[in-house]
Amino acid sequence: MKLYDVYPLFDINIVKGQGCKVWDDKGQEYLDLYGGHAVISIGHCHPHYVEMLTNQLNNLGFYSNSVINKLQVKLAERLGKASGYEDYQFFLINSGADVSVSVDINQDVNDGGVRVSLTLQAIEIATGNTLATKSEISGRKRTTADVLCGVMAQAMVGDFMKQISTRMATKISTGQSVAVRFTIDPGSAINMDTEINNIMPLSDILVSWVKRHAKNGKYHTQGRTSTLLAFSDIFVDNSMEDGMQSDVNDFALALYQYLKGLNLSVSRTITGNSIDVIIY
Repeated sequence: MKLYDVYPLFDINIVKGQGCKVWDDKGQEYLDLYGGHAVISIGHCHPHYVEMLTNQLNNLGFYSNSVINKLQVKLAERLGKASGYEDYQFFLINSGADVSVSVDINQDVNDGGVRVSLTLQAIEIATGNTLATKSEISGRKRTTADVLCGVMAQAMVGDFMKQISTRMATKISTGQSVAVRFTIDPGSAINMDTEINNIMPLSDILVSWVKRHAKNGKYHTQGRTSTLLAFSDIFVDNSMEDGMQSDVNDFALALYQYLKGLNLSVSRTITGNSIDVIIY
């Protein structure tokens, strides 16, 4: 097995980090300005970070949310105080439904003061769908844009968060949206028009399977060629018949097993809520 070629890689193998610097396997030192995932912005191998993780891993690396975890309680209390939302509740989870929030600020300044327009937008990373948007324009005030933005954001955030909560609750009740792209490998002897096992053309087989497994038959076909078939907004139930939770991985596995049952050579890659299937 090998790694899937998602995007071109720099020919650098980073093996060590300290503070804002990293080193490759040849000893070359680099100033690390990468901030893409925002998970190590305190710097590499920060002593307190290393100490706390080491102490915790020496005791317990992971356990279920079905038991009391006082570390989570402590985290909730600290986040509440730091954010000013001490009356709120939150649930620690890694669901793949991460949300990106963008803030667009425009200011108009003249002798009468400053006026600001502020737009908040929340986008679900996995699907690219907009979950919430909220825009406001202030009156002209004799203050700074920073002060106006702060006041406006405080007034807007409640309704903005409610929009996100409502959309996510709807997603849970109606099912999650999955995108699937089928691609024929250039070296393959078949294409989308090839009849499989004397049943029907491959493209019709794929459409039929998606239609049967989409919740309430809801899906959208993006496009089709002789070597490509793409679907978006395939609604997938969040639970299986036995009551267990279901997600994009379960959907992808069922699809993979079905195609293998047709004696097709396939591979699959899952990125967020998108599934890429290559047929060889």
